[in-house]
Amino acid sequence: MKKITTFTLITGIIFIAFGVFFLVKPEIALKSMVLIAAALAVIKGIFDIFNYLFSRKKSNKPETSSLISGLFILALGILLFFNADFGILFTGFLFALWFAIESIMTLITLKYFRVKSSPAFYIILAFTIIALALSVLMFIRPFYSAMSFTILTGAYFLIQGIVLTIISINVRSWFSFK
Repeated sequence: MKKITTFTLITGIIFIAFGVFFLVKPEIALKSMVLIAAALAVIKGIFDIFNYLFSRKKSNKPETSSLISGLFILALGILLFFNADFGILFTGFLFALWFAIESIMTLITLKYFRVKSSPAFYIILAFTIIALALSVLMFIRPFYSAMSFTILTGAYFLIQGIVLTIISINVRSWFSFK
């Protein structure tokens, strides 16, 4: 249990640091995210293509899905490098989906709270509802929200970091896992 709470605390602190960075330097953060996603997509695409080529040498029936996946992901990475608008829009959808799933999972986790009347419960509930609302806004207007994407992302990271930090400090006394 101690490893879990330490990991949650470290994750919370990292999220808070990212949140502050995104809020202070939004233009650098957005460009960095698109370029990192592009680099990862190119690397993953090349890896999948090589995986296909090596499996073709070892087997009579190579895994064609690796080739298709690799070519698609490689093309996506190249597109992200050379078309910033697409990269921003794509990143907006990806993070909106992540925020929505994370917020819903936090809301589901709140049912395990032992003390539902504690201030921490209401703080986590309020922040999670705000994070879910931010994800919905990002889905509704992904291109317009891309202009303020890093601000929304920074706010989300900051909120989620605070939630994770609060949870990690008193996880044993607040939750009952039955």
